[in-house]
Formats: sequence, C-alpha cells, structure tokens
Amino acid sequence: MIRASSIVTALGLSLICLGGSAVHGAAADFSDPDWPCIQRKVDRLSIGVMWPGLLEPVAMPATADPGARRLAAQLALRRVDDTQASALISAYLDQVKSPTPEIGAQVFSDIFRRVSQQRSRIMRGISRYARKQTALSEKIEQIRSAMRDLESARDPDFDRIDALEADLDWNERIYRDRAQALIYVCESPVLLEKHVFAMSRALQAGLK
Repeated sequence: MIRASSIVTALGLSLICLGGSAVHGAAADFSDPDWPCIQRKVDRLSIGVMWPGLLEPVAMPATADPGARRLAAQLALRRVDDTQASALISAYLDQVKSPTPEIGAQVFSDIFRRVSQQRSRIMRGISRYARKQTALSEKIEQIRSAMRDLESARDPDFDRIDALEADLDWNERIYRDRAQALIYVCESPVLLEKHVFAMSRALQAGLK
C-alpha cells in the first residue's frame, strides 16, 4: 500500500529528476500522515516575524480610508510583484498625503489575514488530495492482490486477468499524474509565505 510517506518519497524523486529543489530545503513532515509534501508543514504563519512590533493582526477601523482597504486587497494578490507593489503604495500615498503611523500595520494585517486564509484553504485541499491518493493506492493494491490470486489458480481466468491488468494500468496512471501535479501544488503555501514577506518589505520601505 502506498501511504503518504511513499507519496513524499515519490515527489522527492520526481523533483530530483526535474532538477528542482524544495523551497527552504525543508525536510518532509512525517508527523502528519495527511501531509504529502516534501516541504515542512507550517500550520500558521507568524505575523510577528514579518512586521516589527505586531504579535497579532490589528483590525482596520470602520472609519479607515477606503483606499487603504483597496491597497491591502491589491497587495494580497500573489501575482503582484515587488515593482507593482511599490507603484501601488506610491499611488496610495499620493492620494493620502499624510498617512497615520498605524496605517502600515493595519494594511499589512489585512494582507496577512487574506493570504493566511488562502494558504489555509490550499493546505486543507492538499490534505484531502493526499487522502484520495491513499485511497487510490489501496484500490491499486486490491487489484494487484486479485490478479495474483487469479494467476495462481489451477485454471486461470485470463480474460478476467486482462481486464484487471487494464484497470491496474489506468489507476496507476491516475496515481502518477496526481503525484506529479501535487509537486507544484505543494509549492503554493511556501510561495504565499514569501509573498507576504515581500509585501511587508514593500510597505515598510514605502511608508518610511
């Protein structure tokens, strides 16, 4: 049976064959049987290491400038790079002129919440994906077992064996394709974490 740890091994070998490497160089986290990625599982991001002085996200007040909310929503998008972020921050400052000292922490907190929620959804999806892979591996093993029993019979049913072999090939192909796709999905939580760090730097630089 192919468990999550075997999926991890398969993913690691695939990455080596593709010439890739795990972000952060982290080892797989085998403490969670539903976590199939070679990247270490980090359930929650810490805002304190990204924004000095913040232990928890701070709420943006109801009276906050709508432009600040729009800025946070824009910077939370993963497709926004450092250059685009700097331009968006500059455009916001041109409109506000005199931002309050708290606005940076409030905008970043909003970004942090948005990205953390997206990251958590992706990680839950990865765990569900891993459970489906485990179920598929169990099905594959059942087919293999049935084939062994038929092949060892005194009068083998070759038509049934051929049908099972075709079913086995199909399910193994699905398993391999899913494992290959998972390599890239597993990068998403780390990429989101890197994006939050980048937006923190851009905000702190722009609001100086």
